Amino acid sequence: MLRLSVLGLWALFLPATVSFAQEPSGRIDLDIVSGSPIPTLFVARIGFVEGDSLCPEDRGNLRISGGTLTQTRILLPADPRLNLNGRATIQPLDDETQQYRIESPNCRMSIAVRQQVRRDGSWTSLLVPRGQRPSVPLEERQEIQRQFSENLLKPRDLTPAEKESAERFGAAFKAQHTAGSLSISVGTLSMGFPFDDKPQTCFEAAGDYQIERTGITFSFLTGLPGDLNRFLIERTDLDANRARLYFMRGDCRFELTVSQSILRDGQWVSLPLTPSPLPKG
Repeated sequence: MLRLSVLGLWALFLPATVSFAQEPSGRIDLDIVSGSPIPTLFVARIGFVEGDSLCPEDRGNLRISGGTLTQTRILLPADPRLNLNGRATIQPLDDETQQYRIESPNCRMSIAVRQQVRRDGSWTSLLVPRGQRPSVPLEERQEIQRQFSENLLKPRDLTPAEKESAERFGAAFKAQHTAGSLSISVGTLSMGFPFDDKPQTCFEAAGDYQIERTGITFSFLTGLPGDLNRFLIERTDLDANRARLYFMRGDCRFELTVSQSILRDGQWVSLPLTPSPLPKG
């Protein structure tokens, strides 16, 4: 017998008339709706006018835990029908900003990430780690990174939790190779957005993201156990070409500024935002 559960779907839409006064144009409080008996999938999308270049696609998971935002990309087997082979990087833009960028030769999407805490009633951006901070002299950054690499390579005993994780991975790997036609080789790559002096407790969130040629979509399921996905999503349009999302709860938030551009006549040109259609009904 097949049992079906009802899943609600909501989207974070732009209003019909767009202004750029840096005031919120959309807001969803997942904490409020988490009390609903019906699990609900909330979607926040930032779309761009389609350009004339082949843009890379990407998808994966987002996790906020222990005060850190982490992205896990899903690495599928190569498929010539899919445009999933964009080059992806994370690197600091300035002392307060980490940037995730996925790009093909003629198209790129950039997501500038900041982590902020509220102090004395105002939001303050945390600094990227000193070993990555552009204002720190290059020689000092190189020495910090060298020491970090040395410590990382030092042999140490695994904790009980690490041993259990390794055993589970080994069992899963063995099971995959005995699953016959059901198995598929899927890899993952986790990349964090580190900042110094991060709060030990921010909020807990787990969701998915998908980048395709005309925008990016974030989705989060509510009604999960505990405090998972009980946070506020807020959107602000900075200008005609950039939109910003905030994921926040209490005195902690993550700021994501999204833009997309294409290479045209040897110069990178920003694509304009496109308003999402209002829901029918």
